[in-house]
Amino acid sequence: MDSAFSDQEKAALSEFRVAIADLIETFDDYEAHNENLIRWLRAKELNVQEAEAMIRHSMKWRDENDFKRFRDLPVSDYYLEKLPFRPSGYDKEGALVIIIPVIKWEMSLLTKSEHHAELTTYIFHIMDKLYHYLKATSTPEKIRTKVVLIIDIEGFSLQELLSKHVIDFFVELLKLYEAHSPERMKAVYVINISSFFSVFWPVIKPFIQTRTLSKVHIVGGGPEYWKPAILTGIDPRELPSEYGGTNSAHPAAYSNDKGETWPARAAVMSPGKFVTAVIPARDKFVTGFDLNVGNRISWNFKTEFYDIGFSFMLNDVPMFPSVRADGHVFVQDGCVDIVEAGTYSLVFDNTYSMFRSKTVHYAIEIEDKVEPEE
Repeated sequence: MDSAFSDQEKAALSEFRVAIADLIETFDDYEAHNENLIRWLRAKELNVQEAEAMIRHSMKWRDENDFKRFRDLPVSDYYLEKLPFRPSGYDKEGALVIIIPVIKWEMSLLTKSEHHAELTTYIFHIMDKLYHYLKATSTPEKIRTKVVLIIDIEGFSLQELLSKHVIDFFVELLKLYEAHSPERMKAVYVINISSFFSVFWPVIKPFIQTRTLSKVHIVGGGPEYWKPAILTGIDPRELPSEYGGTNSAHPAAYSNDKGETWPARAAVMSPGKFVTAVIPARDKFVTGFDLNVGNRISWNFKTEFYDIGFSFMLNDVPMFPSVRADGHVFVQDGCVDIVEAGTYSLVFDNTYSMFRSKTVHYAIEIEDKVEPEE
């Protein structure tokens, strides 16, 4: 990996390692890897003395806040409901992709002073979870240190954006990130922006360091603009269907029962397994199955020329966000291990189309018993 560093960075790394040798003795191989150490140097423009002061201050801060206690603790279910996030996958260079659905963030309520300590603890906990996602999926050959954020602000109100509590929270969050997770952020995509954002952005922008600011991509317009922007660096298989990807069985948010384990994914099925359905305008096509605990159901589907609404239901209740999937662009897939017996249905929804029928090609596989993964 050293070949990715400039000669100046290699020299600074050598000096930095000597300066913090006592800290490195306490680090594991992941923490002590050059890919992690270089972050502190780049944050300080390769100034070894400033980088040393920064990392020592951060290590002290982590000890004072007892970061180790988070490792085996579940995240607060209350705050996960109020401030959800979605680990999605990895970009083409191995950075962890996180989706923040801001419309679901109850910011005005939670950023008031009486919630401040609990909210700060929640943010610390999430920072620790992201760190362990990266560490758990790293190998000696490929060290993951970066995160890509997709911040979806659709529906976020002007009242929320301009609340003093909300602004103070975002400013504090930025300061925490830049002080204790330097150069962790690879890119930020802000999508589904409204006219309100032009009021909020100038307020918070001065608090963002120039180096971080250069990684922020504000993508105006509808999905036809922001989906291609996201997909330039992220393979569609690493994104939920509603964000231009192919995963139609993506959990709506992080949950403690999933932890650091990615849900199973369906394989790409052979063309001979597909059957065809033509769905008239303003109509749905439903195919259902009675499944038992231990079954695994997998599906692929694609459309001709146009998108299609899609839901996967348990007893008529959606298990994942219902989406308008770009089946005409990428083959969509889904996979669910059944933990509750019931009637499961795949619903192809064309009710939003006033005049146009849709042709769907789909394949479904059901395995009788799936052994739990070790």
